[in-house]
Amino acid sequence: MRQDIEFNAEGTTLRGWLFTPDAGHRPFPTIVMAHGFSAVKEMYLDSFAGVFANAGLAALVFDNRNFGATTGDRSLGAGARLPACHHLCENAAGSRS
Repeated sequence: MRQDIEFNAEGTTLRGWLFTPDAGHRPFPTIVMAHGFSAVKEMYLDSFAGVFANAGLAALVFDNRNFGATTGDRSLGAGARLPACHHLCENAAGSRS
């Protein structure tokens, strides 16, 4: 199952999709994915996330800061996305429903 998600990362709204298995018990082990430079989640991350979900894992895919559906100043490009990565790492243990 795919659901739209968004969360705040130091003032930027990161947007993406959360894929979860159709069967099994929560919480699911979760893989977090984003493209490395200038691509967006629609560029094949959804295909990988679907395979992981079918294998019993959840997958969170998102657009990096300043790209795609995520907010930010597009003129800054990839250089301004590192804080979003730090936010995800620091908050990975948080509870999600």
